[in-house]
Order: sequence, then structure tokens, then C-alpha cells
Amino acid sequence: MIIKLLKNIWTVYAITIFALSVIIVFPFYLFFFLFIRENADKRIYPITRRWAGILSVFYLIRLKKVYKKKLSKKKGYIFISNHRSMLDIPISASLIPGHFRFLAKDSLLKIPFLGRIIKGICITVDRKNIRDKSRSYEKMKETLEKKSSVLIFPEGTRSKTDKKLGIFQNGAFRLSLKTKTPIIIITLWETSAILKKEYFWQLTPGKVKCIISEEIQPEGDVESLKEKCFNLIEENIDMMEKLD
Repeated sequence: MIIKLLKNIWTVYAITIFALSVIIVFPFYLFFFLFIRENADKRIYPITRRWAGILSVFYLIRLKKVYKKKLSKKKGYIFISNHRSMLDIPISASLIPGHFRFLAKDSLLKIPFLGRIIKGICITVDRKNIRDKSRSYEKMKETLEKKSSVLIFPEGTRSKTDKKLGIFQNGAFRLSLKTKTPIIIITLWETSAILKKEYFWQLTPGKVKCIISEEIQPEGDVESLKEKCFNLIEENIDMMEKLD
């Protein structure tokens, strides 16, 4: 009973902190979007990254990071990550040093204030609309051509099954082969223990393990590249499960 009460108190605290942070940063984003339209999302990216990092501090989320590759801020990559929690987004943002845009479902645009920020810094997609999927694909290509990166969750949605990984979709790997852009894998573990999909409002403090891989070159075909990345994430998860 006491543990449940403490969890509820912490959840109220976490929601309050998040709401206040959105209110604080929103005017800065709005200013850039309205008055500095050219490359506004790239210019405001330092705020996005710091915002993500500060939230982790307030939520008492400790990151145990392993970088197998020193990432260049001046080079565009295709980052992919496993996806089990909404926490995966801000944590990934705090790990990627250079500017990037992540592929987000268009339903997030309906969230007050936050939806406007997402519209300005992300590439949104309606997965049920073939034309919109094509549009988002072209937007990702344009982003890479500008030496920025993209972040894609190849499972397409947060997994809430007992399986460590869901089925990967082809988009990220087709994009890599088409643009000759290396893939960097971010493997996250324990985010779903801190913020569950089915109880997304129940957040608790904790430790998240992160592995940032070396570059995976765009070689072979879509299926072979997809399988290679899938297997590497599985290996990383198995490794992190054994860590203290």
C-alpha cells in the first residue's frame, strides 16, 4: 500500500515537471518556428538535447552508457533503436550529439503545445496513408542530404509483449541503402520498467542501460541489412540483461 502511494506521488511529480518544462521551452520553439524559419529545427536543437537531459536528472534516471563509436556532429547517420517506452525518445535525444529528426506518428500532433513542438522538429507520418509514408521518406532523405541524422524505431511502435523485439519494418534499411548512409544502433534496456506502455502515466526512478554501436555500412539488400541490425540489438539486450 505504501509503495503504491509513493509511486502515485512520484507520478504526479513527474507529470508536473514535464508539463512545466513544456510551458517553459514552448516560447523558445515558437519564436524560432515563427521568426527564424530557415533551419529552425537545427538551430534550436541544443535546447532539445538539454531539455531531454534535464528531464532525466529530475526523474532520477541514471544512464549507463557504452559508446562503441565516437560520433561526429558533422556527419549524418541513420539511428535506429528498440522501442518499449515513451522514454526511448528523450533518452535517445540526449545520446545523439548532432542534430537529428526522428520519425513520429502523426497522432502526437494532437497533444497541446507538445504537438506544435513535434511538428517543428520531427518528421511525422500517417502509417495508414501510402502517400504520406512516401512524403515522410522523402523528408528523411532531405534531412540526410543536409548532413543531419534521422532516428527511426524500426518496430514501428512500442512493444508490450514478452518478446525482446518486435518485427522490424523495412523503411530504415531501404533508406540506408538508397542514400548510402551508415546505421548506428542505440540499444536501450529497462526503459519499460521505468515507464510502461500500458501504464504510461506511472513513472518511477531507475537506471537505463544504453549501447551505441559502431557504424553498420549500407551493404547487401534490405533483408540482410535488417537481419544484421536485428541480431545485433538482440545480442546487446542479452548482454545488458547480464549487467549489474
